[in-house]
This record gives sequence, structure tokens and C-alpha cells, in this order.
Amino acid sequence: MTDNTVRISGCKERNGSEEREGYLWRERAYTNFYRQIPLPEKVVPEDVETVFKDGILRVRLRKKNPKAKKRAHKVRLN
Repeated sequence: MTDNTVRISGCKERNGSEEREGYLWRERAYTNFYRQIPLPEKVVPEDVETVFKDGILRVRLRKKNPKAKKRAHKVRLN
């Protein structure tokens, strides 16, 4: 976690086995993954809440300066 990036990494593990007519087949697979997500605004890296439930990861972040207003930009079409 940085002030403008969230990095998420993990590992998936899959095991399988099958027994038929005199042979036993077993397979194990491990897959690592990594995601880096840029954030539109700066956040406080020390104030992060995460919950992993039912296969869903929820990440709650607090903005560094929540009272700062975004500036509006007008675009004129020719």
C-alpha cells in the first residue's frame, strides 16, 4: 500500500485425484497472482480496512485530504 497505489497478491491452490482400474492419478497446481491498482486520489496508507468474505475482498481507504474539492474544467467544442 502506498499513498496512490494498492497492490494485491495471492496464491490459488488446486488439488485433484482420481482412482480407476488399477491406477491412481493425482495433480497439484499452484498459481500466484499479483495486481497493482492505481488510485485516482492520494490515500492514507496506515488507515486501511480489509475484509475477505465469500470470495470477495473489500478494501476501505481514507483520502489524505477529503475536504479538498476537485476543480472543474470546462471544455469547449469547436
